Amino acid sequence: MMGQSLIDDKPNLTGFRDGSFGYKDYYYEADLAKASGEGTCYDVSTEKKVEMKFCRNQVKDVSEQLKLSDKIIEENELE
Repeated sequence: MMGQSLIDDKPNLTGFRDGSFGYKDYYYEADLAKASGEGTCYDVSTEKKVEMKFCRNQVKDVSEQLKLSDKIIEENELE
């Protein structure tokens, strides 16, 4: 099963098809014109740009989730 519980108290990583995501108090906006991980990280509460160190670890996690999703859809890997 892919996904995370929405009813527990753990922070959830919410990835979007373009590589953007929300995690804890941060939102990462992917830049599709650049390499993965070269987007912009924002603090949700202030809506200001922050250092990439707050989003960097989750960039790889979202990328892996998207690759797995593609594999399941394109190659029917659930059978």
